[in-house]
Amino acid sequence: MPIGIRTHLINGIALLGGAAVALLVMSYPWTIAFSGEGIREPLFVLTTLAAAGGFVYGLGYRPGSALFRRIVTPWTVFPLILVSLGWIAYALHLGPGALSSGG
Repeated sequence: MPIGIRTHLINGIALLGGAAVALLVMSYPWTIAFSGEGIREPLFVLTTLAAAGGFVYGLGYRPGSALFRRIVTPWTVFPLILVSLGWIAYALHLGPGALSSGG
């Protein structure tokens, strides 16, 4: 059964989104590290899940597990990627000084 162009496009966008989140967090770790108390850990989990979900979904891995099929869908992966990229963009806009001073 051939895979359609729509599926290739969705997989490609998910893969690029996951790669972008991973690359930005590795390049600018202060976007997470200088976040406020109580925010740092959930942000780290969010960005990790966004990057991993983007890679897993983008590479086309589809196991038979019902739980996995419910978790790794475009409806969960893309919002994680968008929220992660939104936070990273916000943190990059503020700069490390503003984040470390709590502002």
